[in-house]
Amino acid sequence: MNEFYYCIGFGNDTKVPAEDILLSAASMWSQKKQCFIVPRLHDNVKSIFLDSGGYSFFTRFSEYPYSPDRYMKLVDKMCELYPVKHVAIMDYPCEPDTLGNNKIRRTFDNAKYLLSEYPAYDWVNVVQGYRLSEYHYCINLYRDNGLLTPLTAIGSICQRKGTKQLNEIIINLSGMLNDVHIHTFGLQIKSLASIHQYIHSSDSGAWKFGNICYYPNGLKEKIANYHRYKKKIDVILQQHNDNQDKNYSNTHY
Repeated sequence: MNEFYYCIGFGNDTKVPAEDILLSAASMWSQKKQCFIVPRLHDNVKSIFLDSGGYSFFTRFSEYPYSPDRYMKLVDKMCELYPVKHVAIMDYPCEPDTLGNNKIRRTFDNAKYLLSEYPAYDWVNVVQGYRLSEYHYCINLYRDNGLLTPLTAIGSICQRKGTKQLNEIIINLSGMLNDVHIHTFGLQIKSLASIHQYIHSSDSGAWKFGNICYYPNGLKEKIANYHRYKKKIDVILQQHNDNQDKNYSNTHY
């Protein structure tokens, strides 16, 4: 794993001193005003991964409250103000607790539209599914239509129970996606520690900076929680770099 993005929301979240952050469009959407509200971020932010926020909506609704073109207006504004590095398509999560039908096909349709209508962005396509066969179907659908992006994400993995099954899915899909880099949305830190060599990047989007049952409200506690979490992530990143250096030295004489 070469990159890690720390998820932040609104309010005092924006003061958490992470340099590489993940921002969800869901956190910027005002249901009351029916519009996006762009946050004011601290000056130390170096790179941003924009996510469409699907899981937040589909646990309650069966459709996004905004269109792909409306999403792109937010992306345009964010790119104007901040160092946006990656933009995820508007995918449809496949966790059992989410609503909606034909999620893989609708994810594909959004990807096809966004990549063709807005080709200038560093898009991250999202492989959706829940069973392994569904992920395979989605990958083949993208590949057959030339829609795999240089960084391709695997969705619907963050709420799974059982590290072994999750790791097996990631390792299997990395074999199918060996021609692109892989991003994992909200992968548990326990899995990151054991399969970091199979992925390029991940984020704390589903788990924030600590225990899934606990995310503090106060800024001081949030910052302390962030630093505790970051120490664990830094160990994994360093381990990944050390392994790469070792592999390089073993193949060069």
